[in-house]
Amino acid sequence: MKRILTSLALLGAFGFTASAQSDTFKTIDLSIAISNPTSNSSRPNLNAGDTFRVLSTLTNLGPDIVMPSDTIVVSAPIGWLGHSDLVYSSRIFGDTIPVNGTRNITFTFVQGATVPVQGGSPIVLVIPSDQVVDNIEVNAYGYSTIAGSSTAYLYTDDGIDLVNDEIQYGGNNLANPTGVRFGTVGVFDVKGLAKTDLNVYPNPAKEKVSFKASLVNAEATVRVLDIAGRTVLVNELGKQVAGEKEITVDVTSLNNGMYYVELVNGENRATSKITVQK
Repeated sequence: MKRILTSLALLGAFGFTASAQSDTFKTIDLSIAISNPTSNSSRPNLNAGDTFRVLSTLTNLGPDIVMPSDTIVVSAPIGWLGHSDLVYSSRIFGDTIPVNGTRNITFTFVQGATVPVQGGSPIVLVIPSDQVVDNIEVNAYGYSTIAGSSTAYLYTDDGIDLVNDEIQYGGNNLANPTGVRFGTVGVFDVKGLAKTDLNVYPNPAKEKVSFKASLVNAEATVRVLDIAGRTVLVNELGKQVAGEKEITVDVTSLNNGMYYVELVNGENRATSKITVQK
């Protein structure tokens, strides 16, 4: 499914040309993917000042190389926060991205932050609580210009079209995890669970931590807490089959510091202290 969204970053700045391919065009297949949050994942509700990060990866699938004179725009429309007219954009200037090369891009949303709006009153970001969200998304497109010209030529990319001065995103130029749940209630409210230790590695951790656990036939959930005891990350693993399993948790969204990892599986509970150091 394609989606049409107005590009606030570039409308009026360039006159886009979208005629048939010529040697003024580049054939570049951009791909954007969200690594955090993932579909059907859970996040705790956020208090004022808490941060929610959307981590994405841009890939140049080729066949041409992105040159320093080219521009790529990765945007995060925030209609999921109730502001359909506001777009967060990250532009990549002066960079070479080879075929199969990647760039990691993070969008940061702070609960209760005031965001200025050009030509309008500032707005306050309100990240949902106790809700399932299906429209957290990012999208990407690229363009190049000819020296001495103000005309921008969109890449010849199957996922991008220009329709009535609007960028139309589709295919792998648009990423949207669904079923992201804010608010967690359940096993963590149960007191008196048997507690054991987890052997978590690597520790300190940079991107991911793993551990092996002997699971029982029951629901399993992993959460990460900060040193103040606030839940900062939740992974619901679903119903498990009894046996030993290796579990991996992505901690790239966490700031440097000390945290606790907790696994709850049926009546069993295991914890470990970890350090995130990037």
